[in-house]
Amino acid sequence: MKYIIISGASDIGNAIIKDLSTKDNEIIYTYKTKKIKKLKNLTPIKLDVNSKKKIKTFAKNKILNNWESLVIMPASQMPIGLFSETKADEWYQSVDLNFTNQMYLLRLLVEKRLIKKNFISNVILWAGTGSNSAPKYYSAYTISKIAQTKMAELLDEEFENIKFSIIGPGWVKTKIHKQTIAAGKKARENYHNTIQRFKLNKFNLMEDVVNCFNKVVDLPKKAAGGRNFSVEFDKWEDSNLKKILEVDSNMYKLRRDFNHFIFSDLDFNIENTLDIIAKNKNFQNPSSSVYKIFKRIFHFKFTLDYFLSQKKISKYLNINFTFPHIELGNISSTHMFGVDELLIFKFYFQNKKKYKKVCDIGGNIGLHSLILGKLGFEVDTYEPDPKHCKIATKIFEDNNIKVNLNEMAVSNYTGNADFTRIINNTTGNYILNKKSSYGPKEKLKVKVIDAKKLCGKYDLIKIDAEGSEADILHQFDKSEFNKTDFILEVTTESSAENLWKKINKDNLKAYAQKISWERIKKIEDLPTSWREGSVIISSSFENSNN
Repeated sequence: MKYIIISGASDIGNAIIKDLSTKDNEIIYTYKTKKIKKLKNLTPIKLDVNSKKKIKTFAKNKILNNWESLVIMPASQMPIGLFSETKADEWYQSVDLNFTNQMYLLRLLVEKRLIKKNFISNVILWAGTGSNSAPKYYSAYTISKIAQTKMAELLDEEFENIKFSIIGPGWVKTKIHKQTIAAGKKARENYHNTIQRFKLNKFNLMEDVVNCFNKVVDLPKKAAGGRNFSVEFDKWEDSNLKKILEVDSNMYKLRRDFNHFIFSDLDFNIENTLDIIAKNKNFQNPSSSVYKIFKRIFHFKFTLDYFLSQKKISKYLNINFTFPHIELGNISSTHMFGVDELLIFKFYFQNKKKYKKVCDIGGNIGLHSLILGKLGFEVDTYEPDPKHCKIATKIFEDNNIKVNLNEMAVSNYTGNADFTRIINNTTGNYILNKKSSYGPKEKLKVKVIDAKKLCGKYDLIKIDAEGSEADILHQFDKSEFNKTDFILEVTTESSAENLWKKINKDNLKAYAQKISWERIKKIEDLPTSWREGSVIISSSFENSNN
């Protein structure tokens, strides 16, 4: 096959060319400053995609005629920063590089493709961040990549004999991330996230990118045409994917989401619906489509049926209680009734006879302690934020339950700690430097108790300690895990790495929602943020009903 690979000297381009060169392919690639070394039988052509004039000259080269696969890869994250911080000319030039000039090049080359009966040419574009979020410090790069994604669909619809696809490689260890590091403060939290990824060497494998590329090239137009494939998240390796894509014209494309929602969709009983999810572990996996749908529907349900209409919730799991609507920065107590929390509450309910005394570490404004108390457990709560403690105390009083509330953090020592209150989301508060955060903050000193002092006191310990979870668990001897179960969130990649050391060393029976509650066997099975669900450490969890 005859390939033209624009920016083939890039890190991903180099890897793809290396793979293609082992097969019977003719490869023409472009480079900006340095050619690919070591590989033979390649045709390099110098090209600066920043220049329309140079693109026009390049496209006249007759060696490009009768191409069969065209891969267009140029990318730059610059300028990095808020839209209002960037220079207008730099922003404009970035869109030219990342989108406009690439489409100009594509328009010139599309006429030079090989045309013969029943032959489908390939065009592969490359996606970036922003398909499902708003990465506001990369606006020029993001809008260009989103435009490419839509263009792939538009052109695939237009050309019957060309298959247009776009691939999102995700976090791959390439030179482009040096731009975020060089941007420093302008990249805000992304600077720290990138530094951390390099420190932990946490990247998608280049081998996966190459394999995904080959898979997309091989798929028929009906399956891959006009679609955006994510190397990290999509099931491109699954042999059944082709069958699914050929019967669904909307998957892996830009679409308005949930626009068929109607309010009568909320006319259901939460507990009956939750039973269905609770009985199927695969439905509890945060990657599951079923999970994602119900996560949103439950949030709508609690927001509209309870907090907006009544300003409180008063019943759940056949428990009567009062829990108010409270603003916690940019989020509110509504967010505390997400599907993950509901499943945990269901876990508490199912184990009423198994546990008697429970410790709630990171109690926030007291929801877990309230549910546990109403279920009849004896509850000790630890929460370092005095504002949260004040709210929790009022909630416990209004519900006439007794909870032993301790205004202190839990860690691997006794003493004091610097405490960071995140003004825009106080559910994410933390001690010391356990995680990075952004936006306005308040600093204060809080008391800390050593987790060793909690050993042997509880049947169940729930931990939501925003980066301190591994420090806490390391204070428990191996024998303690035979007597006490733990349910926790893992907040950061470094915390996951530290937690894995404990699980591996003590051969703990640990299970992750991320992998449908299968036993954790390698570090990759652990979540690295709250978005990937909870972890349960229990010597008897395998025999439970959850």
